[in-house]
Amino acid sequence: MALQTRPANSSPIRLGAALVRRKDADPTRRWMMWIRFKAPDFEAEDEVAITVDPSVVARGWKNVTEDMLHHGHSWIQTQHGDRAQRVEKMLAIADRLGYPKNWNMFYYARRAIFLYIRWESAQPDEDKLGPRSKRGRLAAQTGGQVPFDGDTGPPEHIPWRVYPIRDSAKLCMGKDPDAVAAIISQQLRHHEEEMLATFRDIDAEINRVFSVPTSLNPFAMTGKSASTLGPLALAFLQHLNDLTKDPDSFYSVYPPPKYFWFGGGYH
Repeated sequence: MALQTRPANSSPIRLGAALVRRKDADPTRRWMMWIRFKAPDFEAEDEVAITVDPSVVARGWKNVTEDMLHHGHSWIQTQHGDRAQRVEKMLAIADRLGYPKNWNMFYYARRAIFLYIRWESAQPDEDKLGPRSKRGRLAAQTGGQVPFDGDTGPPEHIPWRVYPIRDSAKLCMGKDPDAVAAIISQQLRHHEEEMLATFRDIDAEINRVFSVPTSLNPFAMTGKSASTLGPLALAFLQHLNDLTKDPDSFYSVYPPPKYFWFGGGYH
């Protein structure tokens, strides 16, 4: 209709459309539909970028998240044992917080924790070295302050945080009910196992370092506890212990760490 000279009757006018990805600081606005009508003497005009109302996007993600959690509850009722009970509690926390708060629930990546707490990452006076220490570099993006965020830096660049509800919802978007049920059950099993395995890794590292000769470990004077891993590792594990007492954290579905993590006198 914008043409000064209208195409003749019965002239083909085609609709050209393409889904394209553009640069945008907001990840939800990076995809757009490019549309152009094509006629014999049609003059192309400036392209117009149409942005979806953020409230519409939020309602969409809220619906996906709630539907996904519903399928999660249905699945967990068919499971038994301690692990199933923990997953059931994880779902209850996500329900109570609701969208979008449950999208911000996280746990620390197992590999990132291992790299940080292992004895080989310790250094004498590391708590005074700041970002110059090995552990300081691993947590550089928060200045070494908990809660950690960002990634571990070179060479592995492992993101510190894993967001189970957010990541699962993105996998479920646009899927049919059967696929959603399969995705959320697999994701819940995986995330629960990763957190449980993290506690096992920490126990194993404390036990391993306890056997290191005192002459080789500058922190061995404190006996069998997380102190033998160095002060920054101890501080992080105390933070992890605090998360097991936070009702809004996934870590709260696990019992507090074993007593020997902190040795006598820690409460």
